[in-house]
Amino acid sequence: MLDSLSIRESTEATAIIERQIVLQANPPAVEKGIKNGHSMATALSLHPELQAVERQINREKELLEHVAVWAYRFSPQVSIDEQLSAVFLEIRGSLKLFRGFNRLFHYLSEGIKKRKLHFYCGLSHNPIASYLISYSDKDPEYYRQSPTKLDSKKILQNLNALPVALLPCRKSVKKNLQSMGLTHIHSVFSLPKTSLGKRFGREFFDLIAYLKNEEKEHRSLFVPPEHFNSSRYFLNGLNNKQQLHPYINQLLTELKNHLRFRQLINRQLNWQLNYIDGGSDSLRLNSSLQVFQQRSLFDITLLKLEQMKLRANIESLSLSCKEFEKIGSYNDSLFQQHDNELLAEDDSKNEKYNVVMDKLLSRLQSKHCIQLSTHNDLLPEKAWRAIQYTDNNNSDPLDGQATPLRPLWLLSKPAAIQQHQKKLYWQGYLQLLQGPERIDNQWWKQRHARDYYIARHSNGSIYWIFKDPINRQWFVHGIFS
Repeated sequence: MLDSLSIRESTEATAIIERQIVLQANPPAVEKGIKNGHSMATALSLHPELQAVERQINREKELLEHVAVWAYRFSPQVSIDEQLSAVFLEIRGSLKLFRGFNRLFHYLSEGIKKRKLHFYCGLSHNPIASYLISYSDKDPEYYRQSPTKLDSKKILQNLNALPVALLPCRKSVKKNLQSMGLTHIHSVFSLPKTSLGKRFGREFFDLIAYLKNEEKEHRSLFVPPEHFNSSRYFLNGLNNKQQLHPYINQLLTELKNHLRFRQLINRQLNWQLNYIDGGSDSLRLNSSLQVFQQRSLFDITLLKLEQMKLRANIESLSLSCKEFEKIGSYNDSLFQQHDNELLAEDDSKNEKYNVVMDKLLSRLQSKHCIQLSTHNDLLPEKAWRAIQYTDNNNSDPLDGQATPLRPLWLLSKPAAIQQHQKKLYWQGYLQLLQGPERIDNQWWKQRHARDYYIARHSNGSIYWIFKDPINRQWFVHGIFS
């Protein structure tokens, strides 16, 4: 609960409450003597300056889902339990991939620590048993008999020693058990099977069967949401943009995990800043990158953020993405290893161009960025156009025929060529190398017929020239080199 509201690290005594009962207190509140289960009246009598925050189940669910998406790198068998605030991973099939349990557990635990999440870990033969084992004081390694086999005897011994109060069942069942003098799980295990179902119901009967590994527990696997949405919450608010930087990076990392699992690439970043006074500001960034470059997206976000003036202390920061594309042919480079982070660093010229354009667009309005586009017209001077920049391809489709060699540079207006002694002359003599290529267009409006040639100038330059077959005049139109 504390992690879902980002108040565990708060230096002020804070408690999450529900119906005026303390559900969870952060370390400073615990130091003041406040315990889970205290009424607000009792808690305030112990520490009058205690900050109380109402429980927000939707944020707890959001945190569990983001952990589950991240956990898919370790196992495809992931499930969550909102009631227990737990994420379960079936890791038997992943041991070979990670070359053993120790390496897998190291990556798993270190990854959670980097996210500054407080967690307990249990290892057992099924989800519900692993949840209870997490309350013991033993490391998961203790319960392994071999690289691929669990020690059922040790698991059962530790389950036996746990109090009945930890069982994930109805409060009325726990109350009945305690009234019978059954305080620990071992005493419940000793009850006859026939009486379990009759006294406590089928649900409790199945629970005990799962714990004793007599029945296989079936859980629905977690299915990540189609859209990405994640937030960071700040109890007392942030008062400057620099404080947002680590949280921006954290949210981009979560987005990266989401994209990796779904094999997609995002086309937009939608940031939202919510202020303590109830107001909000939005930042919408377009991305034309073909791979996920966390550093570039981070830099572009900061550029956009610089232009914004904060209206009040920031209560929360959210990132959402709804527009995605399939990875396609470049999927091998979507996420690459770099500086111990799974970041994509594609050094192709095209990607560098995309990064530059995204940064320009974050500073300028799109109407101030112009790009060249093809236009389906046979006349060379009309075969292109200047349009407002977009990461989409707005070029007109061409007629599908192979395009002959064309120069990169055209003169603003064709320059007339003189003829000296039947030789072509334009600032020097021209020698025909290749041609002609007939271009004949728009005869129903105004006849344009041209025979194009490639010619070498006396200074060594290569030109693109044409002859008008109607008036027999020659012109220089383009320059190859």
